[in-house]
Amino acid sequence: MKNKIVFVLALLMVMVLTCLVITAGLKIEDLKAELAANDLLISRMECEKEILQYDVDRFLAAYDSKEQELYDAENTFVDYMVGLTSRLAGQELTEEDITEEYFEELITDLISRPKTVEVIKEVEKIVYVDKIVTENVTVELKDFKTEQELEAFLAADTTDEIPAVWNLDGTFIHFWCFAYSEILRDSMQEAGYHANIQVFPSGALPMSDRKLDAAHAMVNVRVGDDVWLVEPQTDECWLAWGIHLMEVD
Repeated sequence: MKNKIVFVLALLMVMVLTCLVITAGLKIEDLKAELAANDLLISRMECEKEILQYDVDRFLAAYDSKEQELYDAENTFVDYMVGLTSRLAGQELTEEDITEEYFEELITDLISRPKTVEVIKEVEKIVYVDKIVTENVTVELKDFKTEQELEAFLAADTTDEIPAVWNLDGTFIHFWCFAYSEILRDSMQEAGYHANIQVFPSGALPMSDRKLDAAHAMVNVRVGDDVWLVEPQTDECWLAWGIHLMEVD
């Protein structure tokens, strides 16, 4: 009986020791985890410290730069004031010479000095012209000799490149057909060619597949012995011999 009691007690002690060992192991694991967390926190703090140190270094560098700029500006201002005061005093001065009392005395002296004002009058010179001569020059206009000459002129002329601007209701704001015709006619006459504006009534356009909803203006020119019509907005041209149209000069 005694042996059984001893065995039970021993078994209980083993169980208690086992529980203690397990508990101690769990505590150790907790301590290891806490230690790892502390190491991670320390690493983060070290990184933040480096970042903070970088920001501090940048701030100090910017501060030193601004301090140098302020120092340079102050020296520039001092040099300017020394030069200005020297000119006002009529003698070379140094920064040490220009005290507050000296500057006040100099200003008082300048104010009390008599003033001399130099007045310079500008006189406009008038030139008289005995007479103005005008002379009328007569320019002989010519016809286009060939169709190729007409095409070359139209290729160089820029009237067809002028954009037309329309209202929403279909009416013109700028540059309608008559305006294009006037510009092309004037350009041809300035180049020494005969040119006239012709207006077509609404309906079918002679010698063309086009139909007009309203009156339309174009330019006619003579090419050799033939009369040609020119659409100034597109440089399209075609033979129009034998068509009697209203001419607008």
